[in-house]
Amino acid sequence: MKIFSVGIKNKTPYFTSRSRMGQDNTIKNYQENPFTSPIRSDVLPVDKSYLIQRFDFHTAEDKIKPEDRTYDSFTGLRDKNYLLKYLEVAMHEAQIENKPLSIAMFDMDDFKSINELLGYEIGDIFIKEISKCISNIAHAEHVNVYRFGGEEFVLIFDNQTDAQKAKIAREIVQGVRLNRTIQSYSALYTKNAQSRLDKSIYSTSKIQKISALETKKETIKEVIAGLNSDTAKNDPYFTIAQDTIDSQIRSSYLNLIQECLCREKDDNIRALLGNVRSKLLARMELLDSEQSALDEYLYSIYDKANEIYQTKKWIRDYDRNNGFGITCGVVNIEPESIEYKSPMDIVGIAGKVLKKGKNTQKAQVYTETIRI
Repeated sequence: MKIFSVGIKNKTPYFTSRSRMGQDNTIKNYQENPFTSPIRSDVLPVDKSYLIQRFDFHTAEDKIKPEDRTYDSFTGLRDKNYLLKYLEVAMHEAQIENKPLSIAMFDMDDFKSINELLGYEIGDIFIKEISKCISNIAHAEHVNVYRFGGEEFVLIFDNQTDAQKAKIAREIVQGVRLNRTIQSYSALYTKNAQSRLDKSIYSTSKIQKISALETKKETIKEVIAGLNSDTAKNDPYFTIAQDTIDSQIRSSYLNLIQECLCREKDDNIRALLGNVRSKLLARMELLDSEQSALDEYLYSIYDKANEIYQTKKWIRDYDRNNGFGITCGVVNIEPESIEYKSPMDIVGIAGKVLKKGKNTQKAQVYTETIRI
């Protein structure tokens, strides 16, 4: 036996039928039901994918295929591939929800110095400790964390407020600063940095003076070459200037070579420097082979000068940060500017914000809201 009911909605009658015993719960439309009939696409086109995304906002993880959920074997965190897949979904949802897309990128300050002064094995320990610190704090706050590459890590925020984002970022920065394993290498880092400086046998100031004199010499040569031979020979100014510059360069070379001879242990290099010194004192021209060998040796001096500058910078930054630090850049990107951007574009923007922060304040959190 069946019970029939009649209803009128929007002045359109329709009939439904259901079983009294509940065995058939299927709604049967005896007349068109305006609430169950499809919308005519020729009247109002509907993007069905939009509707699906709209009501599945908090299931972004489910939209990533299992084969794309790849992990970094070294740290156990989600890797770059996973990040780009998730970020693609997050970008789409940010546009639908009309809210900023917020991500944070973390980077260990002067990580190259850690590898060079402490060794790559210690650098690996640093990366693992940083990943633990970031993942523990991020997971407690329900934020996804990814290892983008090297010592770079990325967080993607969801519904956190700006204050919560800054709090999470600051906790991570502070956590690395207080990490006992990382900071236990402080004394060894300082010792190795000082040892690297002590091994240098050249001063940066001497190299800069020689470079300046070489530049002056080349300038004089270019000016003389621009004149005809008779004018150059008959102009006493250029002759005097040329002799003065040559004398200054010779004197600077002699001082440098004498310093090198006092500390250089390689017999072949000592023989080269001794021969060059003798010829410079006698105002004799160097052979092409001697000049080439000397130039190659001087290039190594420039490299050593750069090492001195870089090492001093590492020590200065280390002292300023009171130990090893990590810098974070948090970027909020307006939703209307995300369209036509790829996930790598978004990561690149976060990287620029991070770099700006590293240039202004090491071991800190730098936040910026931008419109691309």
